[in-house]
Order: sequence, then structure tokens, then C-alpha cells
Amino acid sequence: MRTTTINETAAILGCDPKTLRRWIKAAGMTATRGESDAREWHLTQAQVDRLARLHARGGGASTVGRLEELEREIRELKAHIASIKRQNAREGHLEVQETALPDPVVSPYHFDPPRQPDSAPTRGYALTYGTDAPAVFSHRADAGRWLARHGVNELTPKTWPGWRAVELTPRAVLALALSLMDTSNHRVTWRLRRCDDDACVCRELL
Repeated sequence: MRTTTINETAAILGCDPKTLRRWIKAAGMTATRGESDAREWHLTQAQVDRLARLHARGGGASTVGRLEELEREIRELKAHIASIKRQNAREGHLEVQETALPDPVVSPYHFDPPRQPDSAPTRGYALTYGTDAPAVFSHRADAGRWLARHGVNELTPKTWPGWRAVELTPRAVLALALSLMDTSNHRVTWRLRRCDDDACVCRELL
């Protein structure tokens, strides 16, 4: 014999479970405990049909069909949700395969210092030329930008000892850089190089 729980019956009749319990008590009905779960109370189909007629809820055999329809809709929804989960899992797996890269293997005995960019600086520098004196940079920032053409970041000279006191001529500035370049020290990441100007003093010092 088919039975329905209090919550299922309330859903069929379109009322609150508390309201349904009042209807059951008013009709003098007795619900039975469930076989699998004694905490659930069940009503027979005849009781459901009677409550439906008493409260104009469209009872009769239609309650059985409605319950079966609800169960079918629940099964379809569960199948649809499972299909979406499987699709998302496949898409997520493909995305991980496309983006995941193996971790590089780095030897603990190898150190490769970062290289300075090879491109020339985008900003220029100013030199003041005299008749009997060598050309002089207008500012130390100009000297830094000039050194960038020779492999030194224009901001690096600010950290050099003697930078504030060095004469602002290309020869003096390059000589200071040459004295501070230490190829054996891995902390010194810059290396001097010649620029493209054939008349530059770097052709003589480097």
C-alpha cells in the first residue's frame, strides 16, 4: 500500500506541514510511523484523498499522479545536475592541462644573475661642449642615461661610492664605472660594453 510522508502530503495539497497536522487532528485521522524511519509519519492514499476533498485541494486519484510526476521531475533534475557536473569537470581538466606547466628544475649549484636590457635608453642626455675643455654632462642624471648606452642601468650609478664626487665628463664617469665593475662578483649584474658611437671614449677605455 502506497503511503506518503507528512512533508510529501503537504506538498501535494499545497499547505504547510503544521497546517496539515491540524487537518489530520480535526479529521480524527491517525498517521502511521514509517518502516524505514520511525521519526517520519505517513498517511495512506485514502487519507490523502479525504483531506483533499475536505479542504478542496483537488484530491482523488490525481494525488498519486501528482506525486509520481514530482518524483519524475526530481529524478530528471538530479540527472541534469549530474550531467552539468561531469561537463564542468571535463572542461576544468582540459583547462588545467592547457595551462599547467612543469616546475623548472634548478640546480642548487647554479646561479645565473639577471641580465641588463640590451636596448638603448629611450631618454637622451645633454653634454656641454667648451672650446678648450672636454664635454661635460649637464646633470648626473644625464651621465646615468649616457652610461645606460654602455650596459649600466641609469639608476645604478646612484648607489656607487664616489658618484657624487666624480667629474661629469664621459671619460671620468666611464673610468669610475670601469673601476667598480667586478666580473667575479655575482652581485654585480651589469657589464660595460661599447656603444655604437665610433667617436665615443668607450672605444679607448673598453
